[in-house]
Amino acid sequence: MLVAIITSPITFGLGIAVFALLLAAGGVAFGLIAGIIVLIFGVAAVAIVSLYVGIGLITTNLFSGLFYLGLGVTLIGLFLVCLHLIYWLIRVIVQGIANFAKFIYAKVQARRKK
Repeated sequence: MLVAIITSPITFGLGIAVFALLLAAGGVAFGLIAGIIVLIFGVAAVAIVSLYVGIGLITTNLFSGLFYLGLGVTLIGLFLVCLHLIYWLIRVIVQGIANFAKFIYAKVQARRKK
């Protein structure tokens, strides 16, 4: 009992550090996922605007209109190709955070059983 009282400041400090680490890892994961989602919507918005501008310019300036139409179609194709990669990346990030949380929980539980 005396050892538990003497080492409680160390244990409390380690608990706060582990909690802060988990919170930081969650924040990083949230930031990465939010950035990826914003990037997806940004590419989609640029593709739609490029298609709109291309359709508008095709009657007045043929080559500029074709350029913007081609750019829009290319961005839509890139969006569709990268969609599976982005889904996989988000799954890996979330699974990594879950595995890290399980690892930390197992360490804390092992320490409590001693």
